[in-house]
Amino acid sequence: CEKTEVGDGRVDIHDLEGDIEDANPDVEDLDDCATALGENASGNAYQYVTGLTAPKDLSGGYLLEMDFRDRALAEKSWFSTTAGCYLVSKSPEYLPQEAMDYISEFYQAFEDAVMNGGTHPETGKDYTEYVDLDSLAKCFLMLELSQDGDAFWSSTYFYKPADEDKLYAGPLWDFDSAYGSYYKDYAVTDV
Repeated sequence: CEKTEVGDGRVDIHDLEGDIEDANPDVEDLDDCATALGENASGNAYQYVTGLTAPKDLSGGYLLEMDFRDRALAEKSWFSTTAGCYLVSKSPEYLPQEAMDYISEFYQAFEDAVMNGGTHPETGKDYTEYVDLDSLAKCFLMLELSQDGDAFWSSTYFYKPADEDKLYAGPLWDFDSAYGSYYKDYAVTDV
């Protein structure tokens, strides 16, 4: 199947990666840019790309993938959460620090509301003010019904369109650990 990416007919959101490239015309190859570790206002670690000028509008679009820690740490732009999750910015792949602060704090506010019984402990906002409930419910149901062993640890996507104050769950992808093909207690033994 086609991989999950931002584009027409795929995850159809604003191309923030293009805005970052436009804001940095002197950078020939973003792969050559250095990375640095930091932490957001919640004290959670992240990695961002140094030396990049951030575009004026950082509201989106972001395509985030939940992933296992080791795989996330191998990427250019990732952040961790208070609940121990790791999310990789699949698009834009190269986030300046300001964009990393924005999206990691936005996601953390969503997680804080979920982990506090549905209401953010400081703002009083309901978790549905941070995420589109319809997309989250559909994603959750499909991952549960398929018994996906990666659900909400790896290969689980969220996206945030520009000028919207909500995340969307999806698109669904990667069911190689679903439908009974995943064994949590798998162990190799000698025959």
